[in-house]
Amino acid sequence: MAEMKPVRTIRRTVVLLVLLLAVGFGLAVANLVHWQLVRGEELRTAAIDQSMTSTFLNAERGTIYDTTGKVVAESASVWSVVLEPNYIEDDERETIITGLAKILDMDEEEVRSVAEENSYFAYLKRKMESSVKDEVLAFLEEEDISGGVRMVEEYKRYYPYG
Repeated sequence: MAEMKPVRTIRRTVVLLVLLLAVGFGLAVANLVHWQLVRGEELRTAAIDQSMTSTFLNAERGTIYDTTGKVVAESASVWSVVLEPNYIEDDERETIITGLAKILDMDEEEVRSVAEENSYFAYLKRKMESSVKDEVLAFLEEEDISGGVRMVEEYKRYYPYG
């Protein structure tokens, strides 16, 4: 027959278990209070800002033909330069500003205002041809810039016969 554990050991185990559960629940409640009461307004504002931001996704539309088979309307790829200001290294920021301003034929102050925003995504210039995209990518590779600038593919509608 198995021996009975002393009552004292069982009591100690129960007290330890209750104490661990109380500490665990106490920490959980403390975290909830911190996130709800201390940082609640800040997080609520950030959530509203994020949910109210509009993002347009340009879909590639199909080609339209007339009855003889000629193309009346078609979509073609164009590119947009997107800056991610919060991911740009401080020592690369001026290089990016001057280089992109020159390539995109933009004023440096206009590029600077976008590059210094407190944002993770901001369009710099939209709907450019592939030749400009190639120049931007060559510039980024030449200057060894790995983050903060992206190229996003979009679509533009062309009507060959007006």
